[in-house]
Amino acid sequence: MIARTPERLDIAARQRWTRLFGNADIEPRDLPPAAVLFVRRLPDPLPRCALPRPDAQSLSPEWEAGVRSALSDCYWRAAIAGYPTQAPGGLAVAFADTSEMLAALTIDLGAGEARRRWWWRAATRGLPTSPAESICALWIARPELIPAIIERLAVQGQHVSVLALLTPRQASVLAMEMARAFDLAPLAGVLAEFTPDLAQPEKMATWIRAAAGPPPWDRVTPPSPSLADLLPLAHNLLVGVALQLRRATHVVGRPGFAEATARWLASLRTGAPAAANSAMPFTPQPDAAFTPPADPPWNAPAVVASLQQPALATPSTPATAAPAVAENRAPSPAPHFVDTELGGLLFLINLIDGLDLLRVMDRDFGIAPELGPWALLEMMSRCLLTRSERRYLADPIWRVLAELDGRAPNDPVAPTFQGAAEYLLPESWTAFLPQPKALRAKFRGGRVQLWEPSGFMLADAPAARWHALANARPVERRRGSAPGAHPVGRDCSPPLRRFLAFLMPYVRWRLQTWLGNPLTRALLLRRGRLYVTPTHVDLVLPLNQATVPVRAAGLDTNPGWRPRLGRIVAFHYQ
Repeated sequence: MIARTPERLDIAARQRWTRLFGNADIEPRDLPPAAVLFVRRLPDPLPRCALPRPDAQSLSPEWEAGVRSALSDCYWRAAIAGYPTQAPGGLAVAFADTSEMLAALTIDLGAGEARRRWWWRAATRGLPTSPAESICALWIARPELIPAIIERLAVQGQHVSVLALLTPRQASVLAMEMARAFDLAPLAGVLAEFTPDLAQPEKMATWIRAAAGPPPWDRVTPPSPSLADLLPLAHNLLVGVALQLRRATHVVGRPGFAEATARWLASLRTGAPAAANSAMPFTPQPDAAFTPPADPPWNAPAVVASLQQPALATPSTPATAAPAVAENRAPSPAPHFVDTELGGLLFLINLIDGLDLLRVMDRDFGIAPELGPWALLEMMSRCLLTRSERRYLADPIWRVLAELDGRAPNDPVAPTFQGAAEYLLPESWTAFLPQPKALRAKFRGGRVQLWEPSGFMLADAPAARWHALANARPVERRRGSAPGAHPVGRDCSPPLRRFLAFLMPYVRWRLQTWLGNPLTRALLLRRGRLYVTPTHVDLVLPLNQATVPVRAAGLDTNPGWRPRLGRIVAFHYQ
């Protein structure tokens, strides 16, 4: 919040008012955590009532409540109007999150309107005068938001006109910074290798899809008009990788994606002959002149339809607000949210991060690309439920997780999952335990499961490997049935069930060590409101939902930016 104190006040009075406002509780309770609100002027809701007495050290609670109510009214009026339909002379402008704000600022910078609009005064202060340099400075400052910004530009049909302002070198640098922000070191290395070529438009200005086959991101680039005809290669690469990150972050994380990109760029470097009717020098055209090609070379659905995220829920309109915005208007900052009873399942993100599970799945098992991180979170949570708790299957959080995973709620989870031939628990997960006197082995179907006496599996491998895996430690035959994995309310393939049966006993043991039983009540049951934007997942919880065991285990600390999830995740207690 930026507030100006009157210039007529002396230094001591200004410092006092600055301290009072800095400690003021004036953030509206119904303001979505990721929202951005610009207020031009806010009339005093309770004139001469800010201080309960002249020597007060804090503002009046009644006055703070009045300011919260006034700011809330400003936000929802601006949210219903929607940007850019909000009048330049209005008192407030609102955005769903920072990516929407930066997309709007990018469009206004490209059109030369940003410095004329009051809400951009602070944002444009210190930016270069060149629109292209200003856009680069904004995007490089928040490279993790570049995919969402480009997606918003594509949905509005502004991506070509905006990106045409950038030089090929600027587009290449933005692509590399974006790859680094998403922890894609192999892809960033490929882009760095080819930057000299990408930065020379005369060398690759006439690149042709047919010459080297479709690029790895072919299925997600906008189908009309042809980006290959309108923008240089560096710009196409930036758009393609950005939209692929929006649609399937874990796919771009595969080593094969970086390798495929390198092969494709290398084939273009050889100068393969191009079809005469497709070769066209880089000549950007205005958006209004775009016409779809008669036979587009890609087989993807229209980006304007496919990039729109399915709506979850929108907050009810205040009684004093205008009617809801029409569907064909620019995206409104009214956030998607659901009220959930199972907010605690998002705390598993910190467990996944603490175990470095996604990297283990990639490095040790080679299965990370087959099972996205949001799908993994959903299946782990379902396995922690018991069959007597099926009443929680109607909770809307399951629909949110499916949509974050990029699938419809009723679609199967990881239908192509093949799994690994053997699973070995990383040594770092058990290094703090004393050496067991004897392992327990269970043989079934030509496979062996080695169990730690504490109750979790150490290995699942072909039966012939049992002696090598035991590593000279005594082994006893395990009697009775072993605990399996039962994702309540969701069918899964046998390979996925085998992986979950290997993983979940350790997850349960680790959680029970911290939290005790039952885990549903100790961890999952957290009543809250879940806000979802293209860049943020925010869980807002009442303060009474915090518990000492969960806090002591660090499970409800803010995860922040998580490259593998493609989102900024935060937990808020109110």
